[in-house]
Amino acid sequence: ACQAMRKGDSLTIKIKEVIVNLGEGGQPENCVRIDFKNDGPVIPEDVLPRVFEPFFTTKKGGTGLGLATAARIIESHSGLVKVESSESAGTVFSVIFPICVDLLNEHREAHQEEFISF
Repeated sequence: ACQAMRKGDSLTIKIKEVIVNLGEGGQPENCVRIDFKNDGPVIPEDVLPRVFEPFFTTKKGGTGLGLATAARIIESHSGLVKVESSESAGTVFSVIFPICVDLLNEHREAHQEEFISF
């Protein structure tokens, strides 16, 4: 986001809990969504569907691996990344991860046991 922004543009990061269906045929589940919004130049409509393709770039000297790599890392953690860009709303990259309550509770219990063990 920062690389695409002009001097004086702003970046806003918002985090919120949402209910999202992360996969085809899946069930909606509790997730956390992190939105990265900048008010810099918009991504052209013809470029938007390709931003996560490996080796696709519009940046001089770019490799086209940054967003592609980020998307694969997010997907490997059962997450989802998407982008929206318009003149009226700016550009927003949203990263969505499932909230794994069972794993979180197991981690807390294991950590607590480690802390109080003798």
